[in-house]
Amino acid sequence: MNYDAKIIKENFPDVKNKIKQIINNDQIYNDFVKNILFYDVVDNKIVLLVTNNFIKTTIENNYKDVFMKSFFDIIGNKLGIIFLTSDEVDKLEQKEKKENKDNDHSLLINSNTNSYLSFENFYVANFNKSAYNAVKSIFTSKKPWNPIFISGGVGLGKTHLLHAVGNEYAKIHSSLKIKYVTSDELVREIYHALSSNNQKDIENLKDEYQSCDLLLIDDIQFLAKKEKINEIFFNIFNHNIIHNKIIILTSDKHPNQLKDFEPRMVSRFTSGLHIQINKPSLEAMVYILEMKFKEEYKNYVIASEAINYIVRRNQDDIRKLEGYLNKVMFYVFNNLPPNSIITVATVQKATEIDDQEEIKNTGYTVDPKIIIEEICSAYNVNPKQIKSKSRKHEISNTRQVCQYVLRKKYNMPYDEIGKYFSNRSHSTVMEAVEKIEKAIEKDENFKNFIEKIYKNI
Repeated sequence: MNYDAKIIKENFPDVKNKIKQIINNDQIYNDFVKNILFYDVVDNKIVLLVTNNFIKTTIENNYKDVFMKSFFDIIGNKLGIIFLTSDEVDKLEQKEKKENKDNDHSLLINSNTNSYLSFENFYVANFNKSAYNAVKSIFTSKKPWNPIFISGGVGLGKTHLLHAVGNEYAKIHSSLKIKYVTSDELVREIYHALSSNNQKDIENLKDEYQSCDLLLIDDIQFLAKKEKINEIFFNIFNHNIIHNKIIILTSDKHPNQLKDFEPRMVSRFTSGLHIQINKPSLEAMVYILEMKFKEEYKNYVIASEAINYIVRRNQDDIRKLEGYLNKVMFYVFNNLPPNSIITVATVQKATEIDDQEEIKNTGYTVDPKIIIEEICSAYNVNPKQIKSKSRKHEISNTRQVCQYVLRKKYNMPYDEIGKYFSNRSHSTVMEAVEKIEKAIEKDENFKNFIEKIYKNI
């Protein structure tokens, strides 16, 4: 153990006390911080041992800044922090023994990526399969596409893919340099170099990035409207591409929507391969949540109805979906014994405050959008179509069922319902509700179908 590690280990109890004061919540401290152990210092990074992936993810997403501040206040250093589970530490130690290298912390040293975000826990479905295959190609192709540009909405797994690529590359090419950076971080680094008014600082920064064998840049759209910064980045980008150094970029916008970038820059972005990640289907989100639950929460069972309930409230955003599940499991860990079955009632109890906020924002116990999406899913109709003026029978019928359910199940005013369907009139909605009401009275099967929709919602 080096000198820095010895000092940190001796002071770690004081650091945890500092964290406890900042958090000021005994339950959170006891559940997430109390049992964390100091492991070592590796390449100027403090490695802390956590008990499971749920705790690791929660701390990294919500309390990492608290740890950084507490270490600085107590010890006065600015070392980075990495959280590892015991399984990850075991793999690292086994690799060290096998290769007999004192400095073989390749999982940590030559990459600043999050070791938890790997290909092993990236769930592949139709909506993200092309992006997954694209980044995996850098390991299988003698001349991979370069650069690779991945676009798509928030929370669809783009960041996870970047970290997974970095971690895999670090394992295979332990001597090569990998760098993950968000565009915000890149902007700050360039601003800092520019503000020094020293050309040497700018050249050093360019050398740092141009020496990367794999450069991973997240949320590239935030570089827009920064002329001097774009110029420096353009030089780095061109140098790395010319020297066959791999660059992978992500953006929440399609390249054609990057209006504030110079055309030459947009052209460079798409000169290799551009892949769009589209909104996942309901089935894909269910699959992702099921796989994640099986992997991380083996001591519990979750009912399929509870899976569907969670997914329908977070269908557009995988990151939000995982956060919602973490909230549920935090409640489960504290209130239910192992091997319990997690039901819809459990989920509702765990997220009661969130549901109250939803009611406050929408005025209804369930967001009308969720109701519309559920009915459209049952009829296999695109929700956008029923908001159109289309009079096709299948679309018109689905629209009328939506209006009926919103009125009869949730007592929404006719005028309010009309707003969700291209501002249809009070009388039009009323006619639709009456039509479905008569159909239910005549057809027992149709009535059962509507009841099933109620249950799913």
